[in-house]
Amino acid sequence: LFKDLHSNSVCTPSRAALQTGRYNMRTGINGNFDIDSKGGLSLDEITIAQFLSSSSLNYATLAVGKWHLGASNNGSMGYHPTWRGYDSYVGVPYSIDMGCTNSALTANGTLKRGCPQSGPANKTQLAIPLYNTTKDCQGRGPTCSDFIIQQPADLTQLDDHYSAAAEAFFSKFGPGGDSVGRPFFAYFPFSHVHVPLSHNPRFQNASKRNNLFADTLLEMDATVGRIIQSLKSNKLDGNTLVLVVGE
Repeated sequence: LFKDLHSNSVCTPSRAALQTGRYNMRTGINGNFDIDSKGGLSLDEITIAQFLSSSSLNYATLAVGKWHLGASNNGSMGYHPTWRGYDSYVGVPYSIDMGCTNSALTANGTLKRGCPQSGPANKTQLAIPLYNTTKDCQGRGPTCSDFIIQQPADLTQLDDHYSAAAEAFFSKFGPGGDSVGRPFFAYFPFSHVHVPLSHNPRFQNASKRNNLFADTLLEMDATVGRIIQSLKSNKLDGNTLVLVVGE
């Protein structure tokens, strides 16, 4: 099972391959989308979420974390996750180094400040947005900007947002939930441990290596643990396939 694995060396092509099951040269994506890119993963491509959520399969779908397959366009349809087969999405639409934030940490654990609440056209000063989106955004324009819940995103709290999204989603399929017995697919592309490194204060000096990278990696491990625990708490772990894929 999965004995021959290949990954592109950068973010967007790897994510396109995960979403479509196709090599990046077939999807036409050879590099990363920027924050001002007008397009995204071709609308002719069928994502795994679009396939699974079709009427014949009827999967519930969730995306949490870093999307990086297109954030906006000038046409009638968007490239946001909830336009590409996902019922809901919580996360940052591109790399966390593509803009500014007040929550990146220095090596000694202090915060780097100086990011405006909303940036000018200069993309290096645009505050990183955090989305909490449902398919309702399709009636409000292709960028789903009405569903930004934080800008700049607080990178020290991303793990709590991601875990909460998983817990709310899985509770629907556990005992007493409103979707018991329905199949589901959840996709968690973490922003950890991409630069700028950051973690919740409770992980400061928590790792054995006692440095920023190790503490951030430990937080990611703990977040995976919280997601798995949510499956167990809702009695879903016995028939749920969990794949952990490194880029």
